[in-house]
Amino acid sequence: MNAPRHAIATVFDPVFLQHVAPISHPERPDRLAAVVQHLQETGLWERLKFLPARPATFEELRAAHDPLYVERTVDRLSLRRTGYLDMGDTFFSPGTKDAALAAAGGSVDVSLAVWRGEVPSGVALVRPPGHHADRDTAMGFCVFNNAAIAAHALLAAGARKVAILDFDVHHGNGTQDIFYGDPRVLYLSMHQSPLYPGTGASEEIGDGDGLGCTANLPLAPYCDDVDWLAGLERLLLPLVRAFSPEILLVSGGFDAHHLDTISTQQVTDAGYAAIAQRIVASADAVCAGKVVMLLEGGYHLEGLAAGVASFLRQLESRSDDPVLKPSVEARHTTLASINAALTRLLSFWPDFANRGPADQLGRHEPRPGDDYFL
Repeated sequence: MNAPRHAIATVFDPVFLQHVAPISHPERPDRLAAVVQHLQETGLWERLKFLPARPATFEELRAAHDPLYVERTVDRLSLRRTGYLDMGDTFFSPGTKDAALAAAGGSVDVSLAVWRGEVPSGVALVRPPGHHADRDTAMGFCVFNNAAIAAHALLAAGARKVAILDFDVHHGNGTQDIFYGDPRVLYLSMHQSPLYPGTGASEEIGDGDGLGCTANLPLAPYCDDVDWLAGLERLLLPLVRAFSPEILLVSGGFDAHHLDTISTQQVTDAGYAAIAQRIVASADAVCAGKVVMLLEGGYHLEGLAAGVASFLRQLESRSDDPVLKPSVEARHTTLASINAALTRLLSFWPDFANRGPADQLGRHEPRPGDDYFL
């Protein structure tokens, strides 16, 4: 039986549509417009609780980024021109400054509202995305790192432990780098490999005091719903439970969709609904349901819109009805990747000690794509 509906704090503003590439580009305003239209047509839009999108302050940006990078980037965007912040990948336009600052500020406010218990959960429908933006570098369509800025704001407000779960098809190298040595923030990512930006190997587990607080699950090309759910259920969500954060931030990228040509992953609409259900259930069990989804990638308009809607439905209903229970085992390459990550992380997370390595969790006959990693 479904639980009663829960209010979802939401940040959206037409300013996000004013960030426009000078040429045809996958990160285009149509992405967010398609999400809004789909949510309106399905009746979800009218049930959201909207927070105003305000620009992030310099102090909020500097918590995650090098102060010189912030100053130079804001000054450049203030010229209201068109160009690129990197080598032809991350564009800016006359509307980018307002959009990027509002994306960061809105992500902060919705995260703080959820952490303080003002609303049960939240979603930031923002662009430009953020998880590739490093301390001092714009890259991968990202200007400022919305998730990292929000996490730093939570820590500054008194949160002791924050988890960031990233299921974009691309590794969130910027978010990882910003928190690589910080034990207060658990960063988890599953993503296709090989693929841009070329980071996110299972060997990358943190540094210094942050050792063990980064976990990566690289997935071979052509992985599907079964593989992505196995990664969540056998590695990433158990780590969330072991870390026991006060709030879970989700960098939600929907570009592993089987219709999205930016990758070769084969996640279906039902797969994304199942991913959302597992993540929300984990947040309910670990941090009183305090979860915020921050929009990252996703470039097939229908696939992106359906994925966002699925996540919102799970946030709203907290449904315990079964969603996509796989009848086959994950690929051997996926199990091997889970095992490789666990092997490096077990000493930091004794709760895993009794689980056994991933290669003992199940065997199956070879499936297409099994030869990619090994």
